[in-house]
Order: sequence, then structure tokens, then C-alpha cells
Amino acid sequence: MTIKLDREKGLKITDAQLECDEGSFTFSAEMSQGGASPKMICNGQLANVPVSIFLPRGLQSLVTGRVSGTVSGEGSINDVDGIAFQLDLSPSATEPLYLTNNIPLLRMLGQLDPGVSYRKLPLNKGSFQVKSDGQSIAFKNIALTSLETETETVYAELNGDLIGRPSSPKDLADQSDIIKNLTELASQAANNESKEEIDLDEAQTLSGFNEEIHRQFSSLQFSNPHTHYELLTKDTKNEELKRYRIEEKLRRPYRSPFFLEGTLSLQVPKSAFVEQDKLSSVSLPSSSEDFATISIFTNNLAQQITQSLITRWENEMNQPQNFTP
Repeated sequence: MTIKLDREKGLKITDAQLECDEGSFTFSAEMSQGGASPKMICNGQLANVPVSIFLPRGLQSLVTGRVSGTVSGEGSINDVDGIAFQLDLSPSATEPLYLTNNIPLLRMLGQLDPGVSYRKLPLNKGSFQVKSDGQSIAFKNIALTSLETETETVYAELNGDLIGRPSSPKDLADQSDIIKNLTELASQAANNESKEEIDLDEAQTLSGFNEEIHRQFSSLQFSNPHTHYELLTKDTKNEELKRYRIEEKLRRPYRSPFFLEGTLSLQVPKSAFVEQDKLSSVSLPSSSEDFATISIFTNNLAQQITQSLITRWENEMNQPQNFTP
């Protein structure tokens, strides 16, 4: 790495290279004079870098693998929005991207079509953009394909756009019917809309539930799970381990809560819908085509992505079928 500091032109970095888990990031950057908010511009190349380093913790369990591509950034580290980055990425040649079965849709597809493995869906061809402005992260122009390179056979395609952001208290409260009911009760009391008598002190307490839930969920990613067991000296090691595992299981869905909004389409072999040909958001192909298209509209916590679609499918599959005698 070469760093030059010029009193008139500012800071300049050339021929810089960083390495991360067998991947590399080569870049150059300039930081001009600008008082309290100096402007920085950088450009670089990524090679075989783990995709996890670009993802918020709340998304890392959904996508794994490596990427290569270009990076450009502009902004100031002293501004609220920081430096805005744009990455033009493609799956790495040595290791593709994988959608994991932490996505409910893939688990359901594995049940509908046991002959196809959806445990880890590889996406080894195509490209997508990542844009980050410090407050949110956008995945644009997603056009990824699962391709057998030797035979050029396509197994799946993913297209669309997503925007991710930290979850708000309202996002978390909306996931709980109990909290939604309590919040509605507090709102009614505050607006004097309820015909029933409601304790105003209780209503004020309820109105703060959203913020408290968000604070507790967000703090999980920084807390030490072993702290709670320092005083459990009378417990055996097996009992302590059992308690730890139970707590981890309960905490896992809300660790690093992240919210996703957007529209995706996933094309998979139509064999998944041979017996279930009337499911919501599924477009079946003509007889000459091999793929069905699943339209995915997400407006939910990352951990719950596609869950509402799967719930609809389960309800539809449980409905009695009409048979013609």
C-alpha cells in the first residue's frame, strides 16, 4: 500500500491490497481537503471474497458463497450517511453463491419435489448490484442462474430487487399478535377512541412496549449468553448446557433483526407442482417449458422472508379438493 499526503491535494492511496479469507480487495482512494467533512472517492476490484462481509448479520444465514467484481465509493466518514458504496458483483468462479434452506420457501420446495435438492441452491452465473448509503442496503438488478457448466443446463433462476434496512419498533411489533393488540389498546386510550374505561397509566406503559422490544432484540447480538450462568454453581454441566441451548433456540429468530422489502421471482423445475398446481403466486409453464415461476413479494423481517407465502400454500394444500364423480 502506498499513501501520499499532500498539503494542497489531500490524502491519496494507491496500489492498496487487502486480503480476506483467501479473497482480495485491490483499490485506490483519494480524500480531498474539506474541513470537518472531507470527501473521499475510492475504486477497486474484488476477487473471490466471501459475500458475508457485505451483508448485515441478519442476512448472513440466508446467503453464503463468494463473489468477485468492482467497487466504487464516495462520501465522507464524518457525515451521517458515511460513504455510499456501489458494488457490481458476480458469483466467484471458485465457489458460487448459495441460497440456504434457512429460507422457508426452499424448505417447502424440498418437500414438494424431493427429487431436487434445495438444501443449498447454487447460483453460479449472472450478476447483481449492491448499493449502501449508511442507512440501508439495496440489492439491485438481481439476475442469477443455477447452471450446470458442462451441459449448460439451467436448474433455477432468481431475478428482482430488494432493499434491506434495520428493523424499526413497529416492524418487530407487527410480528406479534399480542404486541399488536396491546399497541392498539394503548392507541385507543391515547385518542379516547375506546368506549371502555382504560387506565391511562397502563396505556402509557403499553405505548412504550415497541421501543423496549426493539432494544432487547437488538442488544442480543452484543450480549454474552454465558453471563446468565455465572451464578449457577449448583447446576451440573449438562443442565447448564441444556439451558444454554434452549435459550439460544428462543433467541435465534430475533438476533440482528433486519427488514427486507422488494419483489423477486424464482424459476424452478415445474416438477415441484405436479400435485399442487393451483398454489398462490405460482405461474405454471406451457407444456413445452420446464420451469414454473414463483413471484415473491417480501415486506418482512429477513428471518421471516417468504414465510407468509408458505403459510398461504399450507392453507391451500389443506383445503378439500373438489372431485367430479
